[in-house]
Amino acid sequence: MVGLIVLDFASGQVRRVLDRHPDLQIEPGVKVVSHGAEVWPGNPLLLGINGIALSPDGRTLYWAVTTGTRARSMPTAILRKTGASDAQIVASIRDLGAVGGNTDGIVTDSKGGLYITDVTRNGIVKYDPRTKAMSLIASDDGVRWPDTPAILPGGDLVFTSSSLNDHFAGSVKSGDERYDLWRLPRRPQQGENPLTVVRTLRSRHERCKLCPEILDTSPPRPAAAGLHLPSPTARRKIKMSAAMFAALFFTVALLVTTAYFIMGSIPLLVLKHDTPLDARFVRGFFNIYYVGAFITATATAIRLAFAGRPGLAAGAAALALIAVALRKKVIPKMDALGAQIQSNYMEAIPGFRRTHIIAILINLAQLVAIVWSLITWGR
Repeated sequence: MVGLIVLDFASGQVRRVLDRHPDLQIEPGVKVVSHGAEVWPGNPLLLGINGIALSPDGRTLYWAVTTGTRARSMPTAILRKTGASDAQIVASIRDLGAVGGNTDGIVTDSKGGLYITDVTRNGIVKYDPRTKAMSLIASDDGVRWPDTPAILPGGDLVFTSSSLNDHFAGSVKSGDERYDLWRLPRRPQQGENPLTVVRTLRSRHERCKLCPEILDTSPPRPAAAGLHLPSPTARRKIKMSAAMFAALFFTVALLVTTAYFIMGSIPLLVLKHDTPLDARFVRGFFNIYYVGAFITATATAIRLAFAGRPGLAAGAAALALIAVALRKKVIPKMDALGAQIQSNYMEAIPGFRRTHIIAILINLAQLVAIVWSLITWGR
């Protein structure tokens, strides 16, 4: 029951493709062999697609079948195309050639090279997508079932050796377990066996902390390898984490600004608005709010745009424009009504109070819009 599960991080939609396709299934007639012996003789190990990795640019998906001997790839563009038919997806599969033995884990480096663990020949196979060459680049009889390869920041490759074939055979007694962490230098010395054991665990329950000799102190490479980034969309989201944090900060600042002035403007309704002092105070309060709302809304719109949230950015920009429009509309009206109140024109008092209430209601609507945007963001 093999297949590929495609998850769209942007929409949350999940779909299954290549269901039970032969290129993901075990190869007929192939046996899993390690250290010259069949794994589980009489009860053969049947394991389909296992190792899987993305190219560093996220445009190519690689995979290999453990009960098989070949590696394959396909462009991720066809997987991101929701309307692609099964026939189109199948047609995009490329056979990269024979690995040479059975496989388990795979990983890519920052230059696009594909590394495949060869459990039959106890080593590492490299596929070069530029030359299309597949070759065994390192092997050692001490490697027993290589798996879970990873690229260190300096470019060296590390992988585990778990003696899984011996565990399948039941030949490992309790207390005799051995789990090795091997290292393959990026530039091995000529004439030397490049593979070295850098850490050995005697129990699968023992915690492995990468000791100083494993860590590479050279500057980290800009592109991480492996399956850490499931799609270009997810890659962009991770890179934008700082921008998203700044956008969230300014959005909350806009929320606090709006809520603070609402809480301050409602108690002002107790004023009778019948003196010039009341009018000037209320007018000054709203003027400060509109200036503050414009500044925080503008900053929020800019940060949301940089964070890749154009819809929310447009909403924040709209709030900034509303603050400008209200300042041009409400403040002059309050000035005019305040002047009439100062001239003892009492009919202006209800108008000033009504303007005050309308301004509060508009602020409440803005507050609801900001809270809704935060809820939408959280989803």
